[in-house]
Amino acid sequence: MTGAIYYARANRWLTVMVLVVATGVAVYLFGYVNCTLNPLTHVDTTMASLLPLAPAIAIQTTLATGRLQADDSAARIMSRWRVAHVLILSSMCVIALVLAAIPLTTAQSMAPAAGIKQGAVTLARNTMAFTGAALAGSSVVAPRLAWVVPVTWVLVPPLLLTRSDSAEILLLPLQPDAAFDAFVAALILFCVGTVVATRQRVVRRWHRSD
Repeated sequence: MTGAIYYARANRWLTVMVLVVATGVAVYLFGYVNCTLNPLTHVDTTMASLLPLAPAIAIQTTLATGRLQADDSAARIMSRWRVAHVLILSSMCVIALVLAAIPLTTAQSMAPAAGIKQGAVTLARNTMAFTGAALAGSSVVAPRLAWVVPVTWVLVPPLLLTRSDSAEILLLPLQPDAAFDAFVAALILFCVGTVVATRQRVVRRWHRSD
């Protein structure tokens, strides 16, 4: 128990939890607001679909920071702790955001003008997708720049594509609740990102590059 508390403190779990609560409040208050990402092609979404970006990036950032500080002096492989880090904080985030979205979803106030329903399922899906993208990106770029991957994913495709294009994965964060393929893709990305980001070999390579 003492080890778990120490690990949580060293990896700033409290900071992530506070951010998750703040994001949940933002979802409840502003989640229904319509946001146009490309006025030329009329690609729009709700604020709720974008808000999971913040906690997802925080989960990746605290994981990377903790590894860079602790792994060199660790006497044993920390893979299980890192997996727990990702799973526990991501689960807390999904639960908090889904609960915050339930009243809005029930009232059907989160559907944008185009009639696309984005509610609790969208929040759960995008939390997994953004977290997975940040974690996977950490193995490609420097950990401190991993936030660029999910942010680019949100901003760039809407500038180049429209909803009529066959690009459900590229426009995954903007898909409605009913987009089953998008949910499966987000789940796969989360699993891949978690595995890639928590391997000991990747941690050592990150340490040398930083």
